[in-house]
Amino acid sequence: MAVVEKGEVGCMASGANAAVITSMSSLWESRAMFALGKVNIDEYERFNEEWGRDLEFERCGYLPLIETESQLEERKASVEARLKMDVTGLRLVQREELLELEPNVAPDLFGAEFRTTDGHINVLYLMCALADKVREMGVHIHEHTQAVDIKAENGQVKSVITTNGEIGTKYIVNACGVAAPAIGKMVGIKIPIIANREQFLVTEEVQNLIRRPIISVSYYKDLDRAAATAETVAFAANPQKKGNLLIGGMNDFVGIDKRTTLRAYQAISKTAMRYLPVLKSQPVHIIRGYANYYVHTPDGQPILGKVDDLDGFIMAGGLNDYGMSVGAGVGKSIAELICFGESSIPLEGFRLSRFR
Repeated sequence: MAVVEKGEVGCMASGANAAVITSMSSLWESRAMFALGKVNIDEYERFNEEWGRDLEFERCGYLPLIETESQLEERKASVEARLKMDVTGLRLVQREELLELEPNVAPDLFGAEFRTTDGHINVLYLMCALADKVREMGVHIHEHTQAVDIKAENGQVKSVITTNGEIGTKYIVNACGVAAPAIGKMVGIKIPIIANREQFLVTEEVQNLIRRPIISVSYYKDLDRAAATAETVAFAANPQKKGNLLIGGMNDFVGIDKRTTLRAYQAISKTAMRYLPVLKSQPVHIIRGYANYYVHTPDGQPILGKVDDLDGFIMAGGLNDYGMSVGAGVGKSIAELICFGESSIPLEGFRLSRFR
């Protein structure tokens, strides 16, 4: 088995994101998605326990913040729908309880959706641990190696041509994020994925400013608006184990461009003070910022599984902005598909053919 990596392990979205882990996103539309999320979060717990590596994974809860009465009604309906899909650990909290959970959030918020079993992880620790583990298992990771072509004969993949030689294979898993369409093009397959750049700030160590990840529930509407306009700011904040706070993020659909912008940093800082007014009286130093991509599909759902008309070509992409929340579940499902011919979680609803 081989992994072809154009850059270095963790250099793209998997190594630079919001680092939030959820198993009950309000955007997920099927039981299969919730199953992927549950498998994912269970796998991260197992990694911590069995691998002897501290991934700083913590199920501390997750709080999407509710600002208006209309948002509250929307959240009520969303929570009820997810509970009917056997989701557990999910409830609404009113303003008083929200301020008990997070005393530093804005006191005029209506409340929050409390996802009690969700949490966060150190994504760089996770990437390093995964790379070390697969190398132990005999997998060759070809870093600084670019896939430039794919050979196929009689409707079956045969090999991948790279900048460092040819790799023969019966299976190709296209898990290339924003580069997935370029890989598909090599075999005449159109993959409807576009890149969204999101920018984040990283603060100095600040203990107990917030205790768990928080996000505005308008985040996804803001994201949709960004797709149709130049840019928008959607608030999210995540406290890391060592005390640094990740704060984001400005979304813009500018293509493949990982440059950060002063305009984004100013907008993110201003938005953060609306949700965390303590920042006005307790200044916090920003030590760095970063930008990376989230991929987006037309229907907001992933693209997974076998591709019609080309045996051995398998998709594992289009994870939108919840890649860390389903990545391990997707990896396990794709491995089952290759080894046993089918996965324990049905992937039929996520096949590329739904767009044709």
